[in-house]
Amino acid sequence: MRHRLRLHIKAAGDARSTVSVERSVFKRERILFVDTDAPLTVTDRQVERDVLGAIKKSL
Repeated sequence: MRHRLRLHIKAAGDARSTVSVERSVFKRERILFVDTDAPLTVTDRQVERDVLGAIKKSL
């Protein structure tokens, strides 16, 4: 199972910005040097919250 995270950072005024995290989860299978990705559905958003928490903590 692999995760792909996409961060969106937008300006929200003077010296402020908003950050959002988009996650896709997929299963990758490799057969004869060809990668095949099969999307998986997830219901929890803990990974996104953890990433945003780490960003908040580092600022």
